[in-house]
Amino acid sequence: MVNLMKKYNKLILLIFISLSTKIGYSQSIIGDDKGNSSIGLTPGFKETKKEDKKDSPKVDSVGFDLGIVTFTTKDKKLGLNYYSYFNPSNFTDYYVGISSNSKIKNSTANIFSNGDIVAEGEAKLSLGFRLYKNKTDWTSILAGQKTPEQIQDVLDNSTRPANDLWLVLNGSFSGSSFKRFVADSTFANQIQKESFTGYDINLGFNYWNARILNNTILAGATIGIKQKNNFDDLTEGTREDVQVITDSLSNTSRKITIKQTVYTGDYKESIVYPLNFDLYFVPHNLKNIGILGFSRTEMGKKIKPKTKIGLGLYFLKDQNTFNPVAGITFGFNDFFNVDKSDDDKSSLKKFSISLSTRINLVNNQKKK
Repeated sequence: MVNLMKKYNKLILLIFISLSTKIGYSQSIIGDDKGNSSIGLTPGFKETKKEDKKDSPKVDSVGFDLGIVTFTTKDKKLGLNYYSYFNPSNFTDYYVGISSNSKIKNSTANIFSNGDIVAEGEAKLSLGFRLYKNKTDWTSILAGQKTPEQIQDVLDNSTRPANDLWLVLNGSFSGSSFKRFVADSTFANQIQKESFTGYDINLGFNYWNARILNNTILAGATIGIKQKNNFDDLTEGTREDVQVITDSLSNTSRKITIKQTVYTGDYKESIVYPLNFDLYFVPHNLKNIGILGFSRTEMGKKIKPKTKIGLGLYFLKDQNTFNPVAGITFGFNDFFNVDKSDDDKSSLKKFSISLSTRINLVNNQKKK
């Protein structure tokens, strides 16, 4: 699997080089600084806002992107995504999301200094099934309402807001390899190659409501199982092997230097149980702004439950809750400071900032 991921990494990086200067739009952007989320922007309809008062409010159906390219700065992650929404007549509405990501794991400075890229590949499947949707008899409610102002008053004050409850399932598999430097080994064994295959499977609920306290909200909670390593805790460095060759005829020496990225530290793999919460809301009185609050907690048999909290700010297209075009997220690791081993480090070590954007390849958005 690791060899397959390596080939995928090269392909995805080539695509990024050719497309990274373009910015488009799409659904499915919200997440933490690693691009993870317990919610999906996948409702089957949206409320449209018309600038012209003569156009009465209505509900439009929404299709989903056939292909989008994503890029997140924190993990230098590039992804290809596919989402589709289905509303069959004899089954509940559901959606399917397939995504694949390639992430550069070493620092940008290291890449430019020696050109050695350490990467990780990931494939992810997301499924959602609608469990509940409130139904409104619009014909009866709007009977006798003729002016746009009357219709808007009924929508705001005399109807229950549209809302959905979803069952969601997310699963991902990842593969990576890197070189670890073990100083106390013999010279020939100081460089050890590590290969890692991980998984992350979680199950939970999403709830969407079009109007709560003058906000559109989308909330999610999931719990699952995850195999992970502590790669982020290792220290990055550069290995330099120097070979000197001397020509006996000309008495000329040639020095050959080979640089590679290596990591030092106590490497571990473990199984944890992640608990994720997300609350995404769009204030109706703000134009094209969405806000995300999230928490990520990982529990395990031999580790203390560390909690990461964060805040995201997203910019929307055409005041559409489900169509953010770019975002910035702020995260703070180990918010409750259960791990005392790093208390000698500054708080900035636990703080992270990430920018995200999307490139739309093909869009099948339709309106009725």
